[in-house]
Amino acid sequence: MNPTTHAQGRKRDQRVLAHLEVSKCLSQEQIHLLEFWRVSTEMSHRCTQRLEKNKLIRRVKMSWSDQPDWFYPYDNKRPDQIQHRLGKSWLYTSLNIRTMQGSEERLIYYKDEESKFMPLLKPDGYAKTAHSRLGAKHYFCEFQINSSGNKWNKPYKELFQSFSEDQSLTLMVVTTDSYDTIKKQLIKEMSSMGNVSLAFYTLDELRSLCWRIALGKREEFRQKELTHNERSRNCH
Repeated sequence: MNPTTHAQGRKRDQRVLAHLEVSKCLSQEQIHLLEFWRVSTEMSHRCTQRLEKNKLIRRVKMSWSDQPDWFYPYDNKRPDQIQHRLGKSWLYTSLNIRTMQGSEERLIYYKDEESKFMPLLKPDGYAKTAHSRLGAKHYFCEFQINSSGNKWNKPYKELFQSFSEDQSLTLMVVTTDSYDTIKKQLIKEMSSMGNVSLAFYTLDELRSLCWRIALGKREEFRQKELTHNERSRNCH
């Protein structure tokens, strides 16, 4: 193997393990989007096979899902409530993708089940980002399984009132089915809060968005490489 390719592979292995440490579990698709969006899916499969062989991650197959393989750190207890866990991992994946290389927005950190806002509430995910022109932004993420029958009762309005009015806050809600009821409720609750943005997606919509962003970045990266190679040839 080319030494440069080997070194890049090792770095990706470490980054995949770091993602798993935060998100607790990731599907093969999520791992590919997070670290292998520039290359083929074969590369992400080789990575997970290598990590599994070296007993750094464990693989679980799901016959009931269109995401047949998911992974968690080898020494961790197998996560429970996996449908909800993988849904939250899509929140994590989407925030990382939108702040990937080349974006004006940079991810400072992401916390799974952030506890700093307790006892008021415990978000499924909390991220803080920095924008090159707009400064710091706060993202709160929630994943809702519609079939569970749970009603939306999280006091985000009360939490957001504890922030200063000049801070940028976004609440992203992802559901397995329609989000219409939650959307109407939250728009009504947040109507007087000018610094709060609301974003709603079904899980399928969020997955599609992640792929569109990743493929767009891949094409942008490819074009930059072509331009660089053309300039190099002209110089010689």
